[in-house]
Amino acid sequence: MTAHKLAAAGKNLAAFCCCNALIAMLAMVVCFKVCGIEADVWGVLFSVTAACGHFAFIALLLFVLLALVRLCGARAAKVAAVLVGSLLLATLTLDVFVFVYYRMHLNPALLGLFLSPAGRELVPLNTAMWLVLAGVSAAIVALEIACVKLAPRCRRKPLLLFIVFAVVCVPAYNLIFIFAKHYGYAPVLTRAEAIPYLQVLSAGRFLRKLGLAGNEQPTQRQGSGRLKYPLAPLTYDAAPQQPNILVILLDAWRPDAFNEETMPRLYQRARNAVVFDQHYSGGNATRGGVFSFFYGIPATYWHSFLAANREPVLMDAVVRQGYELAIFASSNLTSPEFNRTVFAGVKNLRLSSSGHSSVERDLDAQNGFLDFLAGRQHAAPFFGFLFYDALHSFALPEGGERPFPTDLQAVNYFALTNDTDPGPIANLYKNSAWHLDQQLDQVFVALEQRRLLDNTIVIVSGDHAQEINDSRTNSWGHNINFSKYETQTPLLVFWPGRQPARYTHRTSHLDVAPTLMKQALGCRNPATDFSTGLDLFDPSERPYVIMASYAKTAIMVGDEVFVLDKYGLNQGWNLAYSKRADDLPPKVLKSALMTMRQFYE
Repeated sequence: MTAHKLAAAGKNLAAFCCCNALIAMLAMVVCFKVCGIEADVWGVLFSVTAACGHFAFIALLLFVLLALVRLCGARAAKVAAVLVGSLLLATLTLDVFVFVYYRMHLNPALLGLFLSPAGRELVPLNTAMWLVLAGVSAAIVALEIACVKLAPRCRRKPLLLFIVFAVVCVPAYNLIFIFAKHYGYAPVLTRAEAIPYLQVLSAGRFLRKLGLAGNEQPTQRQGSGRLKYPLAPLTYDAAPQQPNILVILLDAWRPDAFNEETMPRLYQRARNAVVFDQHYSGGNATRGGVFSFFYGIPATYWHSFLAANREPVLMDAVVRQGYELAIFASSNLTSPEFNRTVFAGVKNLRLSSSGHSSVERDLDAQNGFLDFLAGRQHAAPFFGFLFYDALHSFALPEGGERPFPTDLQAVNYFALTNDTDPGPIANLYKNSAWHLDQQLDQVFVALEQRRLLDNTIVIVSGDHAQEINDSRTNSWGHNINFSKYETQTPLLVFWPGRQPARYTHRTSHLDVAPTLMKQALGCRNPATDFSTGLDLFDPSERPYVIMASYAKTAIMVGDEVFVLDKYGLNQGWNLAYSKRADDLPPKVLKSALMTMRQFYE
C-alpha cells in the first residue's frame, strides 16, 4: 500500500470513528433531558465538552481496532466497521433506555436481568415492541453503513478541527467539574452522571489549600430535575408535647465492643433501652452509613441529593416543627459533604471541631453539646447530633489508662498482613472504646441532671463497623468489603414510655428515619412516601437490605450479601466472607433496582 493510500485509509477510518462520536453525543441529549436541562452556560459547556471528549476517546479505541483489521484488507475493515459500530451504537441505545428507566448505566447485572425470566416480566415484549426493536436495529445498521459510505467524502480540515477540539475538551470538562463539585453546582454534577462511565478529576483538598472554601453553607436547594422526594407532600399530627431527639453516632463501632467489660457504663444504661441485636448500617463507610441513617433510603442516591443540596425529610420536619438544633461532630462535616446533604437546611451549621487529635475533637464536640444544654432557655424541643471519631482512629487520651494490654500506640496499616496478630490491635480498639464509654456517660449524666431523659429519645449507634481481619481476607478497617464485620453495628434506643427490650429481628439504618418520622414527629404519610425502610419495632422480615460504599453497592439477602461494582459485576458471599454464595436471584435484583429508582421522576 502506498503512502497516499495509507493516509487516505487512515483519514477514512478517523472520519468514520468521529461520525460515531458525534452520534453518541447526540444520544446524550436524551440523558441530559432526564437529568433536567437548565439554561445555564456552565452546564451546557460541560455537556458539550464532556460528551465530546469522552466519546472521542472511545472513538480512538475504535480507530485502533479498525486499523488493525484494515491490515486484512479494505473490505474486511468496512464489514468490521459496520458490525462493531452497530454493536457499540446498539449498546449505547440500550444504555440510554436503562438510564432513563433506572437512572443508572448498563452493566452486566442489568444485562443479565433483561435476559432472565424476571427481565421478561419487567419488560414484557409484545408484537409491537418486537417490531420497534427490529426497526431500531435496522436503523442502526443503516446508519453505520451510511457512515462508512460518507467517510471518504469528509474533508481533512473539518476532521482535524474536530479532533483538536476533542483533545481540548478533555482538560476543559475536568476543570469545569473540579470547580462544580467544589461549589456544589448542580447543573454540572447531574449532567456528569448522565454520560456512561465518565471519569472525572476532583481536587477539593487542593482548592481548599488555596483558600477557596467552596459551598460550605448552601442557602437553597438546587433543582436537579431528577429527584421526586418525597413522593407526596407530607402532613403531620399536631403533637401536644414533642420529644427531644438526640442521635449519637460512634464512627466504626463494632458490636463486640458493646459489652460489660469494654463499655460498662453504656452497657449498664442499656438495661433501660431497646436494643437491636441484628442491626446493620446502610454502608461500610461513613458516607453511606450516615446518609442511610438520616434519609431512610439507600446511599446509592448520594450523588443526586448532593447535587440538589437536598436535606432529608427528617431534618426538614424538625426544622419546620421548631426544634432547636445542636449539631456537633468531631470530624469535618464537609468531607463527606453532609453540610450539603443531611444538614443542608441547617443555618449557621458548625462544620468542624477543634483539636489536634480525634480525642481532642471528640471532647470539643461533646463540650459544645453540653454547653448547649446548659444554655437552653427555651421550651422548644431540641434535636441533637453527636458524632465521635475516636474508635475510627483507635485513639486514646494522652497518658490514658489501658485496661486491655497492648504496646501499640497506633495502627500502621502499611505493616499489616493476613498473618498479623489481630489481638494487640483489638485491645487498642477496646481501650479506645473504654475511654469513649466514660465520655458518653457524661452526656447521659447531663441529661439526667436536667431531667431531660423523661422526654428525650436517645439513639446510639455506629455509622458502620470496623474489621480487624475477622474475615481472614487481610481486611483491616472498613470500606473494604460488606461482611458483617464492617456493616453490623449496635443500635440502642432510649425511648420514654417504651419498656426495655431486646429485638433479634434484622433492622438497618434505613429503618431509623421512618420510625422517628411516624412515632416521634407525627407524620401521617405512609413511610413509602419518603423511605424504603420499615418501622424499627416492626418484626417483619426485610427481604433485603441495600448498602453502599463509595464505589460499590451491596444487597444483603438473608445470610448472604451480593456485591455489585459500578460495572455491575456480581459476587456473592456469606456475611462472614468465608464462603462464596450463588448468584443473586433475578427477582430480588429486579426489586432492589426498583427501590434504587423509587425517588426519581
